Amino acid sequence: MNRCSRPAALTLGLIGFPLSLSLSPRLHSAAMRAMGINSEYNLYPIEPGEAGSRELARLIRYLREGE
Repeated sequence: MNRCSRPAALTLGLIGFPLSLSLSPRLHSAAMRAMGINSEYNLYPIEPGEAGSRELARLIRYLREGE
């Protein structure tokens, strides 16, 4: 998660399951920090299956519309 006081200019993330072993947050956050890019990187664990499909649709709607 971004620790800057201003809102992130760029939001990145990984959708999938499982995500507990993902190095992506550390790698991407370090790279963006080194480049001076204000960003945040989030993990969105979405399990496979019908319930996961509904959760994925809600997540995409939230990310696009902020609702």
